[in-house]
Amino acid sequence: MLPSAAIHRSGWQDLFVARELDYVPYGVDRYFMLVVKALAALMGGLAIALGPVAPLILESQQLSPPEYGRIVGGVGIAGVIVGLTAGQLGDRFSRVRVLLWGMLPALGFHFLMAFMPNGQPSLFALLYLGLGLTEAWAIVTVSALLRDFSPRTGRALAVGLVTVGTIGANWASTFLAGEFLNQLGTWQRMFLLYGVISLAIWVLLVLFARETSPAIRAQVVHSMEERPAVEQRAAELERSGVKVRGFWSFITADWRLWALGLAQGLFLFGYTAFVAYGPLFTVQAFHQPPQEASLITSSIYASVIVFLLISGLVCDRLRLRKLPAVVFSLLTGLAYIGLGYTVGLQLTTEQIIVAYVIVGAIAATMWSPTNALFSETAEDIAATRQTTAFAGQRVIYSIITQVWVFIAPSLLADHGWQLVWTICGIGALAAAPVIAFCRGSWGPFATREARPAPVPEVSRPALA
Repeated sequence: MLPSAAIHRSGWQDLFVARELDYVPYGVDRYFMLVVKALAALMGGLAIALGPVAPLILESQQLSPPEYGRIVGGVGIAGVIVGLTAGQLGDRFSRVRVLLWGMLPALGFHFLMAFMPNGQPSLFALLYLGLGLTEAWAIVTVSALLRDFSPRTGRALAVGLVTVGTIGANWASTFLAGEFLNQLGTWQRMFLLYGVISLAIWVLLVLFARETSPAIRAQVVHSMEERPAVEQRAAELERSGVKVRGFWSFITADWRLWALGLAQGLFLFGYTAFVAYGPLFTVQAFHQPPQEASLITSSIYASVIVFLLISGLVCDRLRLRKLPAVVFSLLTGLAYIGLGYTVGLQLTTEQIIVAYVIVGAIAATMWSPTNALFSETAEDIAATRQTTAFAGQRVIYSIITQVWVFIAPSLLADHGWQLVWTICGIGALAAAPVIAFCRGSWGPFATREARPAPVPEVSRPALA
């Protein structure tokens, strides 16, 4: 059995299973931990998967598209702000415990949604509020856990692998809707199916989810060759007490970190539109039935999954971050604008799928190096504040994208899909110059010896 997979019985402090690893996982052990984190992202994504059943929700709950957009957008904004508290707890205490036990209320609200009656828009909004807040609070830890198992020379691929979990949730929800929507008949039954899968994943996480010790994650790991030095340094840090940088000093340390979050928010206009309205767009623009539309839309997620991994692997091998991020932001903007010009064309199912696959491939190639650049910029400021960094990132780009979800239906009703996709394209184009001004070299990044975190402000005693 892999060392990280062994179950170590413990007391109440670890809720029956010891979660911290006092070594740096490598080889198959490391990839096993990354796959576990990808499953966590999949679980969180399935919990809030509304896009594939949006047309049925609008009908059963008697909601107009603008009303639906206001509910989804408002809950998204509130959720990421609440997630900042999870960042504080995750950095100071335990990321895995915040994830595991924080997702339990989210799963509870998920099953309540599955059994709610039709014609109750207020109840729908209330339950979705509870679901969105609790899911956002727990899942904010996943990106920081990804960083903890990823040296810089493997960070972009790790970003791609774990992001596969999030994209996989969107793909799985659309695929399952395409396969089972007609048989199950209602969106509530689809939510029940999603909930059973999410609960099964949560049980796997209870068994196998781990995190590195505070002393290991307080260091910058450039490559796996540094593993012995990092572990030796960790022993010294444990004896002296691991230091956690102050919240406000980290938040105000470098505006370019948050500028990257702004760029990601602008870039995500198009992807957010697909998540929230992909099947609806396919129905309205290409006159496909709802079930077929879900299957067609799932092709973009399959494309994104493949190219997240390919781009991550290539960018790590070349040690490139900023250059591919800027180039593919520009290409993504052009791709979204081009998608807008397909509205009204008589395209076959195969042609629609090809268009979706191309758009997904270009967009995915931008994401892995950009998110790796964000993580590396954050740990250069304070290695102990990764959860806070990703929580702040989510606040910035989620507010931007949820505002977009909020206003897109009104623009759609007044001006049609071509304007919607043109705005998505402009957002991706605007992201490129923002990334260009952020930290990071245009060429291959260099590695150096592992170092402890910058001088901190608050102590966290070593665990017994």
